[in-house]
Amino acid sequence: MERTLRLYLASMGLLISTSCGFPRPQDVCIQSQDCERGMTCDLATNMCITTTTDAGIHCILDDECESRVCQLDGLCALAQDILYVDPVGIAAGECTSVAPCELYYATTLISPKRFLVRLGNGVYQLDSGLVVGVLVSDLTIVGGRSAVLQRTTSGPVLEARDGATLTLRGVSLNKGVACSNFAHLNVSRVSFSNPGNEQDPWINLNMCSTATVTDSDLLDSLSNGINAAFGGELTVIGSRITGSATNGVNSTGQRLIIIRSTINGNQYLGVRASVQTLTIHRSTVSSNRGGGISGTGGIFDITNNFVFRNGNDTNSEFGGLRLDTNLPGNRVIQNTIVRNDSNPLANPLYAGGFFCRGGGSFVNNLIVNNFAGAADQHNAQIGGTCDLTGSQISNEDVTSKFVSPVALPFNYHLADMSSRAVNSGIIGPAPETEDFDGDLRNDGSPDVGADELKP
Repeated sequence: MERTLRLYLASMGLLISTSCGFPRPQDVCIQSQDCERGMTCDLATNMCITTTTDAGIHCILDDECESRVCQLDGLCALAQDILYVDPVGIAAGECTSVAPCELYYATTLISPKRFLVRLGNGVYQLDSGLVVGVLVSDLTIVGGRSAVLQRTTSGPVLEARDGATLTLRGVSLNKGVACSNFAHLNVSRVSFSNPGNEQDPWINLNMCSTATVTDSDLLDSLSNGINAAFGGELTVIGSRITGSATNGVNSTGQRLIIIRSTINGNQYLGVRASVQTLTIHRSTVSSNRGGGISGTGGIFDITNNFVFRNGNDTNSEFGGLRLDTNLPGNRVIQNTIVRNDSNPLANPLYAGGFFCRGGGSFVNNLIVNNFAGAADQHNAQIGGTCDLTGSQISNEDVTSKFVSPVALPFNYHLADMSSRAVNSGIIGPAPETEDFDGDLRNDGSPDVGADELKP
């Protein structure tokens, strides 16, 4: 791919431009039918891959390469194409692996051939954020978890703007990252923690075209864990978002996809979404004080999730799951919704367990022992107008036979074959062929809920 590059330093920080491609949202898959012909869905990554093996692909992690940078195509980058940086590097030279440079100096050497930055271990204390923007090539920054990016002032430590593409992989951040004005952001295996007094979200998206967060930890934000506003598509895969002062994920974008992720212990909602399409698959949403998942408007595809112990009886409008739309075509299938709570005096009054409006398929959900201040409240389990035929709804969870329903660590997988949920499901429209763990539901009638118990 031909790259052109213009680089300059401005008062707001470093401006780097990019026009390189970015993994398309349609590459994200839940099952092989989502992929183009000749490709299959890798359930370990939820990405479409070719069905043939390329013998030239020989790296997954950066440290598997002698150059310490693995490219997105699975090939190790050449050392001469990489800018090597160290916290005590010098502001001179060619930024080689044996003579690494200081970070700001290294950026002045970026060219169409050298756009990869490898950070050495240590703390990088920046006076202002590094900003990527204005129509040129992509910038990739990689390193280990011991490479820590900090900023002395408030605001993001890295930002992509104006159609740029920023890829950040493997490092640790004590300040957030941002994406705006139709840029693209790719965050993988990054640790966000120790925000100090920073009030911004860990990841802040404002008219960001596409953002993907993979295998990352976003801990203890003093705001939202991720905030996505004004369009664009956000995909979260295999990540953990916990301890946020407000919502785990807050999105008013075009599309939100959450796969194989854990969203728990946030002070408001686990997921607050007002988007055109909301997909949550094989994820755990738990112990979020304001409620679990709220989706308003759009179309929902919520399958194979554990949603438990969300909400509270003091100020929570709903407990586990609130999906409110007037559109058809929704799928809310094979979810376990248990021991969530809500305020019985809330106005409007939603369910402690699952509130739903809209058309579509809502079969095989296990909705048990949820509360609305007290288990005998009329809206403790369900509310709304959705047809829940094929789902199990009960004020108790004893007959569900969960592994650990009351003692830490909570585990709402099915414990044994005597569970009332085993083989109790129906084959509805667009059924789920695997469960939360990726186990096939191929032993007759599916079990109700997110777990398919294997005999």
